[in-house]
Amino acid sequence: MASKKADSYDAFSKTLTGVLAGIKVNLTSTRQVPVQGQSVSVGSLSTDFQDYLDKNTAADAAKASNATMLSQRKALKKATKKQLGDFSKWIVLQFGPTALALYGLPLPKVRATSPAKQAIGAEKRKAKSKAKAVAKPALVPAAETFVALDASGNPIGGARVAPAASVANVASAPESVPAASSAPSGSAAK
Repeated sequence: MASKKADSYDAFSKTLTGVLAGIKVNLTSTRQVPVQGQSVSVGSLSTDFQDYLDKNTAADAAKASNATMLSQRKALKKATKKQLGDFSKWIVLQFGPTALALYGLPLPKVRATSPAKQAIGAEKRKAKSKAKAVAKPALVPAAETFVALDASGNPIGGARVAPAASVANVASAPESVPAASSAPSGSAAK
């Protein structure tokens, strides 16, 4: 979007271009014209008008070039900043942080937190941990199902034993564990 000022320069340049075209067609360069209280030749006037148009065109080109240079500078600064950061890290690793001053680089800032801020931080961490514990539902262990086994470890009464992953299915299985008989396990009922 062009500014009002740029638009006024463009409009004025258009006007001067039209005037120059009219002068070339309609007037001779030696003819005298009164301008600002003086008599000026049309040739001199045309030269001044053309000079303005040339400088205006050069200014527009410089603006475009300047905008390009500014965007290139911005990108170059970003890349150079990264390189400088890596170089600074290398200096610190090779020679220690105090060596940065030899290269005109600032020393790293030492962050010291007061004991009061440390205590506040510890309290905040505890509160956050407590809030997380409250937000999580407690794991409820699956209902335990006991199945009577014979001496060889097989279930008695045809009960099925589910794998550990589906313990909930054992409790809801249609076959239930038979009631234990009062007869000793070694004797057969007659």
